[in-house]
Amino acid sequence: INPGSSGGPLFNTKGQVIGINTAIFSPGRGQFGGSGFNIGIGFAIPINLARGVITQLKEHGKVTRGLLGVIIQQIDSDVAEALQLTQVTGALVADVMNDSPAKAAGLQRRDIILTYQGKPIEDYDDLPLLVAETPIGSTAKIEILRGKDRKTLTATINELKDTPQIKVEKPTAKPNQIGLVVKDLDPETVKAWDLKNPRGVVVQMVEPGSVAAREGIERGDIIEEFADTELKNAAHLEELVAKLVKGKAVLVLVRKREGTRYLALKLK
Repeated sequence: INPGSSGGPLFNTKGQVIGINTAIFSPGRGQFGGSGFNIGIGFAIPINLARGVITQLKEHGKVTRGLLGVIIQQIDSDVAEALQLTQVTGALVADVMNDSPAKAAGLQRRDIILTYQGKPIEDYDDLPLLVAETPIGSTAKIEILRGKDRKTLTATINELKDTPQIKVEKPTAKPNQIGLVVKDLDPETVKAWDLKNPRGVVVQMVEPGSVAAREGIERGDIIEEFADTELKNAAHLEELVAKLVKGKAVLVLVRKREGTRYLALKLK
């Protein structure tokens, strides 16, 4: 894929279009500036995905995506340890959106989604595409693991909408031992996030290279739970951080702009 090829067809040796050229892997961009150089690795949108987009554009003039209303994440070894899980497949439910199909279907935090419409969820990345391709208004069967029990739930899929951006002021305090500076929730933040059940603290700064930074906590996030404890305020977080044991993973529930997710923090 050369400059200018993006958006063009990707052919196989039979002359069939199998994808839409998108980008190339260009190492050297950071070290040498410019656009880097081509080492022969390219990326393309699969043609079956492009077909669905083309069909929607022709029929409706826009592209719609299905919405289930859950925030999911990968189950890595640290999260599995903290949740005492024996498996690392499936999608872990970190949050359920209010007034969503998932909420109406009965999905809860810490549920593990095993199958969607009979298709196994081997990796958490499998679920978003399956939901996105589900027709708006149709029903979907979802098999979950809740604790040690398997359940099958039914959800009516809604349309995915855009979410607003949030602004955060600069901090004045120094970071704690996990690399965070936080503040109490204020009315402006609650309104901006449209929080129905406001709780937790707002991250004002994340120290580069810290435990929090390595696990993906970012400025502007809201930490709702720390070590399986709902946070009351910034001072409460500092008390819990002071009790951390080196080498032991603790679960942290973090609300990001796209939704909440569980992170496993471990002091080295």
